[in-house]
Amino acid sequence: MKNYLLGLLIFFFSISVNSKNSEDREKIKVNLFTFEYSPFVSEKLKDYGPLADFVNRTFNEVGYDIEIKFLPWARGLKESKEGTHDGVLTIWHRKEREKWFNFSDGFFPNEIVFIKKKARKIKYTKLE
Repeated sequence: MKNYLLGLLIFFFSISVNSKNSEDREKIKVNLFTFEYSPFVSEKLKDYGPLADFVNRTFNEVGYDIEIKFLPWARGLKESKEGTHDGVLTIWHRKEREKWFNFSDGFFPNEIVFIKKKARKIKYTKLE
């Protein structure tokens, strides 16, 4: 994770250094779609949560002003494919989604796991 964050920050820093002072120019508006995915991103959290806050600060540092719109997943994904939104915050990489989206490297740790009570006799071999 540290490598991803470092790479992302170096990328944005290099853009900032090679461009005109960001205070002297108008910020470019970037519209992002996301959905409730607490504790990473939520309309109910301060600054929309740590992931949204990190993305907002990073983009602002290099002259972009982001607007995050919370929508139901199916609607937001459809609109994003149609070009209504400039990007998607919190989307899992899937090969078929590469038709519509360019994916960055991951920069926020997240893992799907199956949890059960020890006393339950549930048997499984795969997450599916």
